Amino acid sequence: MAQSQSGILEMDTVFTILSDTTQRSLLWYLSDVEQATVRELTAHLASSNDGGDRHHESRRQAHVTLVHDHLPRLAADGVVDYDRSANDVTIGPNFDEVEPFVSRLEDADIDPVE
Repeated sequence: MAQSQSGILEMDTVFTILSDTTQRSLLWYLSDVEQATVRELTAHLASSNDGGDRHHESRRQAHVTLVHDHLPRLAADGVVDYDRSANDVTIGPNFDEVEPFVSRLEDADIDPVE
């Protein structure tokens, strides 16, 4: 986890997190709901990447990358709290470090996956 001594995320870490379109989309979604299941996050990601006939494949791929890549990385940085046993995700103690950037996307009505 890249944190300064005060426990605040380093700016490079914030920008690395926000440079990933999937992570931006997850954080945008969580900024509204604050808590979601892995299933809800998977549905959100699959719907933003839905390719019509490939919906099942898209949903499966979204689930795999979510639980094996994005959630563990965001949890390691304290941006989300990820309870694997309950399949539950909530905003973490360092969410406030990325929230101003995520809210600017929302305020400007910018799609986070673009």
